[in-house]
Amino acid sequence: MYIKDKTKEEILEFINNWGEETFAKTIGIHFIDIDVENETLTATMPVTPNIHQPFGIMHGGASCVLAETMGSSLSNIFIDGSKYFGVGTNINSNHLRSKKRRNCNCSRTIYQKRKNNACFGD
Repeated sequence: MYIKDKTKEEILEFINNWGEETFAKTIGIHFIDIDVENETLTATMPVTPNIHQPFGIMHGGASCVLAETMGSSLSNIFIDGSKYFGVGTNINSNHLRSKKRRNCNCSRTIYQKRKNNACFGD
């Protein structure tokens, strides 16, 4: 079964309710848009004190969790879920500026698909 074959609304409903107690849900990641044709997924994550460093800014690990969640979720939309599941194998991050509040928005696009892996970017 391919998730990509569902409607946009069905895909968002499915991935926003995937699993009961996940890390993504714990920190409030919410998927807000999917463009199946362009293989792009968009999500938002609230920047609140529970993901801050002691200095009052967003922890770098939280942005890595957001990026990892986006890549894994996007992978699983485009693979046969009855046979495979997509998970992250590598992440590299550069934190260019800090964030204290509001939302952190993220879009990911599949740039390169191979037999056993894919590359993503924003």
